[in-house]
Amino acid sequence: MTSDYENPAKLYLENHSIKSLADVIAYTNFLLVESGTSSEPPINFQAILGRFGIPEPKYVNLPQQQGMLLPNCEPLQMIIHAGDSFTRRKFSIAHELIEAIFLELPGNIRFDGKKENIFGVAKERICNEAAANLLMPRESFHPRAMRGGLSFHTAEMLADVYEVSLMASLCRLVDMYQK
Repeated sequence: MTSDYENPAKLYLENHSIKSLADVIAYTNFLLVESGTSSEPPINFQAILGRFGIPEPKYVNLPQQQGMLLPNCEPLQMIIHAGDSFTRRKFSIAHELIEAIFLELPGNIRFDGKKENIFGVAKERICNEAAANLLMPRESFHPRAMRGGLSFHTAEMLADVYEVSLMASLCRLVDMYQK
């Protein structure tokens, strides 16, 4: 990890705005590019965290929650549920990296995670979709998904390649075929 901390969300918002899901997806691409991380699997989260000087997440038991960002902390401090599998914890880290963008929107806007109030979609769903794009970037995932076809076997193979849960891979695979 580098000693200099830079909030990736603030850095992104210096030259971009968040007005749609596509803008949030663009933030995930920014995280990859800015950290020098390839879209080829598996995604190197240590490189992303290290580039921005984000400390390693703290792993604790979180009842009924997978992860959270501690409010008003610089550098960003993630708390991840210790009882989850490696792949679930990885997804939670990706999700919290996306949450950071919403904490930095102008006007100290704090969106309710359950209400349909961001682009007509619940914030948690947006964060999950963007986290999926960060872990399984479209650039590398889509060609593999199309070659393998829409099947449980393809989802299993992609889960292994991207080091994600079968559920995350299956959801991303179905998403690829819907668009």
